[in-house]
Amino acid sequence: HLQFWPGQQALAHQRNSFDASAGKFQKKRSDINKALFVSFLTISLTTLYFLWKEGIFMQQEVKAGDADYFACREPFSRLDPVHDLGLANFDRPQGSRPSSVVQHSNKKMTRPIPTNAWYQNLLMLGDDTEPTEFHRAYAIPYVLDAAGPIPGLRMHTNHISSSSNVIQLTVNNLHGVTMGAIHRTSGPASKNVKKAFSVQEMTQLAVTLRWEDFGMSTPIVKGMPYATMSYDSLEIVTPHGILAPAIATEVPVAEEVIIDGHKKMSCSSEKRSFAWVEKEIQFFSPESDFTWLVFVSEKVQISCQTFGSNTIISAESSTDRLNEEVKPFHFRTALFKPCTNGRNPVYCHQEQLHPTALLTGQGEYGKLLRSHAHLYPGPKASVSYEINSNETAAALHFDWDVQAISAPLYPTLKNETVKELITYALPHHVDMMKTVRSPSDDLYCSASLVGPSCLVEGSSWHLLEELPPISFRAERSPPTWSLASIAKSLETDIKFRLPDYFQRGAGDTYFSGKMIARLGRVLVISEEIEELCKTKKGSSGCQNATLPSKRQMTNAIDALRASVEVWLNGTAEAPFVFDSAWGGVANCGCDWDDGTCTNKFPDCPAFGNPGLNFGNAFYNDMHFHYGYHIFGAAVVSHFDPEWGRDFFERVLLLVRNIANPSEDDEYFPVMRHKDVFQGHSWASGIATWVLNGRNQESSSESVAAYESVALYGKVMASVFEEIGSREEYNRAVEVRRVGKLLTASELRSARKYYHVKQEEEIKIYPGAYTPHVIGIMWQTMAQFQTWFGAAPYLATGIQLLPLTPIAGRRDEIDWAKEMYPSLEESCNADEICEEQGWSVLQLGALSTVGHAKLALQRAKLLPTDVFETAGGNGHSMTNTLWYIATREPVEEPLPLKDDSTIPDNVFPAKKFPNDKALFDCYRPETCTEYVLDTIVDLYSCRQRINFLIKNMFMSQKEACVQVAAMEYPDECGKCNPLANYEETIKAAKEAAARQCPPCTEQQCHGDLNRCPSYENTFVCTAGRNEGGCAGNPWEIVPWSCAECCELTNCPKISPLELTTLESIEAENELIEAEKNCPMCTKEQCKSNLCPVHVAPYLCIEGSSTGGCSMRPWGLEDGQCQ
Repeated sequence: HLQFWPGQQALAHQRNSFDASAGKFQKKRSDINKALFVSFLTISLTTLYFLWKEGIFMQQEVKAGDADYFACREPFSRLDPVHDLGLANFDRPQGSRPSSVVQHSNKKMTRPIPTNAWYQNLLMLGDDTEPTEFHRAYAIPYVLDAAGPIPGLRMHTNHISSSSNVIQLTVNNLHGVTMGAIHRTSGPASKNVKKAFSVQEMTQLAVTLRWEDFGMSTPIVKGMPYATMSYDSLEIVTPHGILAPAIATEVPVAEEVIIDGHKKMSCSSEKRSFAWVEKEIQFFSPESDFTWLVFVSEKVQISCQTFGSNTIISAESSTDRLNEEVKPFHFRTALFKPCTNGRNPVYCHQEQLHPTALLTGQGEYGKLLRSHAHLYPGPKASVSYEINSNETAAALHFDWDVQAISAPLYPTLKNETVKELITYALPHHVDMMKTVRSPSDDLYCSASLVGPSCLVEGSSWHLLEELPPISFRAERSPPTWSLASIAKSLETDIKFRLPDYFQRGAGDTYFSGKMIARLGRVLVISEEIEELCKTKKGSSGCQNATLPSKRQMTNAIDALRASVEVWLNGTAEAPFVFDSAWGGVANCGCDWDDGTCTNKFPDCPAFGNPGLNFGNAFYNDMHFHYGYHIFGAAVVSHFDPEWGRDFFERVLLLVRNIANPSEDDEYFPVMRHKDVFQGHSWASGIATWVLNGRNQESSSESVAAYESVALYGKVMASVFEEIGSREEYNRAVEVRRVGKLLTASELRSARKYYHVKQEEEIKIYPGAYTPHVIGIMWQTMAQFQTWFGAAPYLATGIQLLPLTPIAGRRDEIDWAKEMYPSLEESCNADEICEEQGWSVLQLGALSTVGHAKLALQRAKLLPTDVFETAGGNGHSMTNTLWYIATREPVEEPLPLKDDSTIPDNVFPAKKFPNDKALFDCYRPETCTEYVLDTIVDLYSCRQRINFLIKNMFMSQKEACVQVAAMEYPDECGKCNPLANYEETIKAAKEAAARQCPPCTEQQCHGDLNRCPSYENTFVCTAGRNEGGCAGNPWEIVPWSCAECCELTNCPKISPLELTTLESIEAENELIEAEKNCPMCTKEQCKSNLCPVHVAPYLCIEGSSTGGCSMRPWGLEDGQCQ
């Protein structure tokens, strides 16, 4: 669809099997070899000409009269957040600072460190800590860690399984292969050998690990068919002996190992065998049914022997090294066949998602591995981009920094092209590729969590991305028939003001940001409607309409300016501070009490509590939070350019924090959240690192965050152009361009991986998964639920907010038509959907599928208080009506149920038991109006109690106990009907046991045990919210949660099995070890930050104080006393 690419048709010949309707070449290579050179030359020259002409490689002038402007990847700003801009520098607690593992690659201690990278789990290895399977890299198609039997890199192939609501990538640790090193005189590594690594290099595409004592390193990238271990030399001499490169397994290999494709050597437990290898080693594991290939960089003598369950293959000597200088040696390992003899019921029955592709191990896959084994991606693999002059398209360049371990192991045959690097590409890459081809006539694909990843050949990738238009306004103006309704809603919404505490900068940065954006949207819509009403076409729709007055607009702008500025000028009660340890702007946090923050800097509670402010100080969800604030700043700057100029650098702090494009910015990592390979962002930061890896819930809020960056750049470019400030203008233009690129990539991956389409020929997810969206995307799991519930409208709705202009590009009509019926059914069946604001999103979707007028009629009947709820407080009636009205007309609207097409005049009245009402919680002397109106996390005690009475069908006493005794005893405690603390605890325990008894062993081991256990322990086991997690017992009501259980006892049932670790100690040893760790006291529990269902053992004394472990701490080595 990219009109600027005239060479597209010619280049299609190189795209080979990536045509959606065919999996093979239109012609065999033999038919095109003769024309290959001429075609390549013609295509290359044509392509380069058009790229030059359209400004892809070299940007054209911005406007007449200006000098050429180039995308040179300069930082948005070079100002120091502390010394130049006055932010306080916060000294982060030691427990959450980066360890020496990362600082090894950051010796000057000035380089910002990634906090949300796809390889983040590797960066979380602590000082003097041995790596575990939690310290993983989620490369495709392998899962990689350093917890194998010898020091080095362990690689696992994966399997994708699916149920109706969960897709899971699983590995079997025992079936992995480790490339590393051993002492020449030893077998498997002894327990005192240190396996810890350091991080040698980090880029957006690659991370390189180094084992300094063993003289070896490994570059890791996504999409690598092989893993590579580079050794400084074939022999590393240490004070403890000579080290040898080695391959180790944790299950025995077949005794017969194949050398160079034809020779055989024994690998038994009886004796050590030796053989000379020129090119490759092939071995087979009967237990896993896997066959592996190991390639060597030179002719070398190897030995092989099995020690119990471990098989060790080590490099011994090389004749080529006699009288030569020391030179590097390389092992490269690849899975050849995951289903060698058809005996593995898991890997031999993988669902085929690509209809014409061959799977790993089929056809001539081995030939491909052998012919490309000499090339590997290097440590400086990187991504760059260029954007054309009219900002409609971008070219992404993936440079794999290709290295060679040797000359080609298998010489190129006559008439064959020179081999290039092979890597696995994801489905969205294939959609974007124009110059990369399949390395074979057949297409080979491997399973990944996000669809079939397919082999491509190319030492660099060139991907074309279409950039969306960015504006405060939708691509279609509100039609005449909608103007009167929007104008009417503006009469009320123009008066909206943020709560007083947010105006003082007290509270969290997420909900404050949503409310800032809410007022900002009202202002730009008001401006748009006023302009439309002045046109000849629009005036007929504005008759008798009363638009906001100039004074009302000025007052609203003043209110928005103040609400945005308080977070930027350093006067907020919960101020932003600079974290120099990782490199980022984080919020200090607010200890909330009666509408104010009781703490003051340098007391920053957010840095000690990963649950405060949604984990902002631990780099969780920052792009969600800051995107809303950046949008507010864009609106203020639009109406008040002078303010925009004054606060440009302050707002850029938030922009740099989430969208910095340059490694030359000394204070922020590059594109903090963005996974440039997978296309979308990761929201989770350094707070938790679990086996499932990184995660992100709301793809739509991520899209909106980058939309806000682009909008801010657009506004500020106009502001600086107006006064002729060229330097600032150029920087603002680059903010706009980078924002558009980030928006585009997030859009593409959201549509591809979060929006599930059942009718696609090439499927992304297994057929067993039936929902139309992914609620939470992890690196090895995708779920149809949210962090706050499992109701279908929640998982769908969180992918639809906020309602901004970019949503027109986000929600494809075909997907919306598939998704809408289930969203409507879920929302109509649950009154909470409307009461908590989620039906706003349903009505937006209804307009998308072709029923805008019906959606607008229904939206006008929404109760006004839905816009004050946690689900609806980022919306407004004005923005809802505007969004509905601006959807594109649909040629064939989605057919609706008969009762859905009748616009109700009044929604059915809700029926609640009339004998329930809140009076004084049976404590008239203390439960006063003042106490009931105390605000706690946005809502008053009265509102919370009334919610439980009306929505959860509780009695007044039950609701008051829930809120005043169990949830908010400090703020609402004077309304506690129970007389004393002991009675409260007793009642709470009785209520919990009655509502949510301890989970059974079967429940502990089932799919339900997926709660973020460090924070919530109650899981709904039946009902619409099945699988949902809560911090308090679920109310048992048929329409929400019919049954629930409590998870605390699960680790006691089988803590090792719950963390999916293989048992490494006998049960009697575990029981003996548990004596070291008795039950924690009540005081210790109050300060606990351990994820209790995966690492429930807390060290309370010793060098590891505060550390969490999946097994009882050993007290012998002094690490924990």
